[in-house]
Amino acid sequence: MDEPREDFVIDPEEETGSAAMSLTARDARQRARQKMGDLRRLSQELCAIMDGIPLPTPEELEVYVLLARYSWCIDRRDWDGLTALFTDDAFLDYTSTGGIAGTLPEQQAYFAKVLPMFKGSQHLSGTTTFDVSDGPDLLRTRTICLNPMVCDDTDTYFVGLWYVDELRRVDGSWRFARRVEEQSWTFHTAHR
Repeated sequence: MDEPREDFVIDPEEETGSAAMSLTARDARQRARQKMGDLRRLSQELCAIMDGIPLPTPEELEVYVLLARYSWCIDRRDWDGLTALFTDDAFLDYTSTGGIAGTLPEQQAYFAKVLPMFKGSQHLSGTTTFDVSDGPDLLRTRTICLNPMVCDDTDTYFVGLWYVDELRRVDGSWRFARRVEEQSWTFHTAHR
């Protein structure tokens, strides 16, 4: 059971003198109803603000999970985990950020060789746009990514980029068929 919220707790020592009374069950129910009414009004206000803002479709949510799993694999250095995210014939082009262009196995080998020079990274992705005009089994997306990569305790390299993806449905699930990085900017703290 959840702990009571602080504003629901009555401290009997706040009351002094012979008129001090304990909170009765009826008083507690009345205060709870009042708080629930406040929460209901707040919820209605939030719904009114969000009215007209479309919620993600189940398909879009699946793509968001795919994007998150990719970031997780890269940041955790799980190169083998990437295999489940890409089609067998996938093509990846990371040349705009200093990487290579090639197949997934070529990228996995490149990642294993180059990325360990960084102590850590964190792919922060969002603001994905969807283009579904190519049919039910092909989807194009464009996603912003901010990627800080830690070189050492005082040196971090930041990259701002877009992932331009073609996704293909394989066995009922979305997979990357093509992934291209388009670099927007970089910032290196060692230059400061």
